[in-house]
Amino acid sequence: MEPLKILIVDDDPDLANLIRFKLKQEAPNFSITFVDGGNECLEYLETNNVDCILSDFQMPGMSGMELLQTLRQRGNDIPFIFITGQGNENVAREAFKEGADDYFTKDFGFARFAKIINSVENAIKHRNVERSHMICEEALRESETRHLAFIANSSEGILRYETDTPVSTSLTEDEQIELFFRHAYLAECNDAGARMYGLEKSEQIIGVLLADILDRSDPRNIELLRAFIRSGYRLVNSESYNKDRNGNIHCILNSFIGEVENGFLVRAWGVDRDISEQKKMEETLKRSEERYRSFVANSPEAIWRFEIARPFSTSLPEDEQIKQIHQHAYLAECNDVLVRMLGASRAEDIVGKKLRDIVPPEDPFNIEHQLKWIRSGYRLVNNLAHIKDVTGNILHVRGTSTGIVENGCLLRAWGVTTLDDSSN
Repeated sequence: MEPLKILIVDDDPDLANLIRFKLKQEAPNFSITFVDGGNECLEYLETNNVDCILSDFQMPGMSGMELLQTLRQRGNDIPFIFITGQGNENVAREAFKEGADDYFTKDFGFARFAKIINSVENAIKHRNVERSHMICEEALRESETRHLAFIANSSEGILRYETDTPVSTSLTEDEQIELFFRHAYLAECNDAGARMYGLEKSEQIIGVLLADILDRSDPRNIELLRAFIRSGYRLVNSESYNKDRNGNIHCILNSFIGEVENGFLVRAWGVDRDISEQKKMEETLKRSEERYRSFVANSPEAIWRFEIARPFSTSLPEDEQIKQIHQHAYLAECNDVLVRMLGASRAEDIVGKKLRDIVPPEDPFNIEHQLKWIRSGYRLVNNLAHIKDVTGNILHVRGTSTGIVENGCLLRAWGVTTLDDSSN
């Protein structure tokens, strides 16, 4: 599978590099390029293909909103996501109105990058589904030969449902749904569609009733059919829960267009994609995040994460590494225990602070502590250190910390800190 090509547009190279490093870490299938302005983005797109744009909002010259408007006016449907510090509901509403796919502020938290990655992938998939849908509509107007060739070679499930008794569109929703289950059957599909139901060839599933595919006992499927009717028999990117030949339930992303003749629904064409694995991954990620949040929130110890805005090589001299840590390390997340320990009212008051504002760099004790951390391979257990609260008081603490090194560069550090009672 080819990597997804992501273009970051941001006039702040530090933040752009932070976003790029985090995305590369969490999404190795992303190929990421950076430009520092809207005009540079337009110039880059003249000679390069991009799957998604991640743009700042407020930039000199051409703003992110102006860049989005220019692209949409030119008919460019490339997914466009704002990652900005200029966050408010009015700005977000205007962004979506102009065609943005999503909107994030730069207050990166526990699962922020996971959500950004998920949004990027969903926006690209949504664009691809819409393009597939348009291709499907065009194919229907062409000759039967080209139509069949297109269906046979598509990587997505393409299906046609017929009704042996046309359904009047003047009936109530419940009456129409009852007739769908009673009379609708799969009249045509490609092999990709058959494979979603555990079969190899389309011939094995042709003629099967809708009632044997769509799980009628699932209220979500009934709501899907209601939405199909209410939308004028046109449905885009809606989920259904379908049974395969073994009775297993699959989550299917559907786009369907019904054909109405003389007030009767006679057939429906659709494009299907099995997203069961994606849904499982989303649920697993959600449960993992909930467990992690619960652990951090209920821990009696201070838990924290420092990020290095500009990751540096671990081959640098020790003194230079300490200098880089003081210059580029900042508090990226913490629990309420650390907030109280530092005398703050809320996490927002300290998240984003430089390490040097919390761990005094001129303190010889801390210098020795950091040298020991580097020499131990960026891992110390129950080691003494000095930190400074928001009022300037020095606290004696014990901590366990682990640095994360990738490709020979220090990226971040996780740790646990407690007050050292022995110092009293």
